[in-house]
Amino acid sequence: MERAIFYNLKNLFPVYDIINSQTFEPEFKEWGDSELSEIDKYRVIFFYMPHLDLELIKTMRTSLHFMNSKLFIFCVSLDLIEKEEAIKMGATNVSLLPTDVDEMIMFLQNIKHSLDSSGQYNADKLTPFKAAVEEIFLTMAVTEIELVEEYYCTERLHFGEVSGVMALAGKKKGSVILTINQDFAKKIISNI
Repeated sequence: MERAIFYNLKNLFPVYDIINSQTFEPEFKEWGDSELSEIDKYRVIFFYMPHLDLELIKTMRTSLHFMNSKLFIFCVSLDLIEKEEAIKMGATNVSLLPTDVDEMIMFLQNIKHSLDSSGQYNADKLTPFKAAVEEIFLTMAVTEIELVEEYYCTERLHFGEVSGVMALAGKKKGSVILTINQDFAKKIISNI
């Protein structure tokens, strides 16, 4: 069962019912600035903010190091433009706060089902790509790097500040995306 963090939701829904739904292994906390350093421990984050805070969503996604963690935002009112902006900033989905615990559990069950069926990938297939990226950085940018984490991306969007995308065609189709933060990108450019 996936670990999930529920921010600002503890007093809105019965904790026992959410635990008993067997959808996620939940933790409940109130949001504080110190939480930013902890959110990358979770694959699924549920966050209640009465009114959308786009900068906070962007800061949260950055703190997740652009990983494949899911960030679900609940709010009390929503229009399509706000929702679109929140997704561009890094939210996986933005929706109205469920009206009762049954609606919340149904939402959680749908999320769990989509995570369970998101597929796996063979990490060994990435070995040549990783070696090529490390060699290119060393040769072109005189920067020694080590790629420490890869994952199968199930997001419709990707949230990197600076990214390179390589499309694959033929027997295997898909794409390989390398994402780095802006500060590292500036360092690389200064070395070229």
